[in-house]
Amino acid sequence: RIILKLMLILCTVSVYASTEDMDFLQGKAQKDVWIQSKNDKRRGIQAWYKQEEGKHTRTFKIEATIKAPMEQTAMALVGGDSWQRWFWECVESKPLKKVSSRESLFYLKVNVPRPFPDRDTVLRAVIEPYSKQTGKLVLRFNAIPDYIPKTQGVVRAQDFTFKIEITPLSEASIKLDLEGYVNPGEDLPAWAVNFMMRNAPYSSILGLERYVK
Repeated sequence: RIILKLMLILCTVSVYASTEDMDFLQGKAQKDVWIQSKNDKRRGIQAWYKQEEGKHTRTFKIEATIKAPMEQTAMALVGGDSWQRWFWECVESKPLKKVSSRESLFYLKVNVPRPFPDRDTVLRAVIEPYSKQTGKLVLRFNAIPDYIPKTQGVVRAQDFTFKIEITPLSEASIKLDLEGYVNPGEDLPAWAVNFMMRNAPYSSILGLERYVK
């Protein structure tokens, strides 16, 4: 049984892990260096990741030019009930509290492939409004995992942090800069989390553009 389990793990790694993931497993991954993982010139999306010292998973970064108005994009990002319509593998999202016109709390639940349990968290969204001085609108998201009781059978993600800068290019297009870090729990293998982090930001940006349109 032990041999069969080892074979299953090796087969799974060979299917899902990239060269970068194998380097991570073998301790060869570069530290604190941005490495490009996606350069989609047709859609105007570029993605990077880096492995920071002391962190279980990778930090990710996205630069994208999308055809969507700034106000509607911001509303989709802070609207807690809309994430399940565009965010990667999101199966539930709902607003919890509107603290002020610039701050809100919402619940997020994300599907994780079996045999691992799904993840959830509560996010605090804070808006820094657009100004002519900065030339951009800034959104900050941070997890507050103990805001509500945990759900049985679901793991509460403790780290879920990212910053989004939206710069209008015209009335119908924007430049979006996103940098974030997610740690969905130590029970997931780091290579599996990194596989998700390599795909989730890019897929979410595509979903966001489609949803806003």
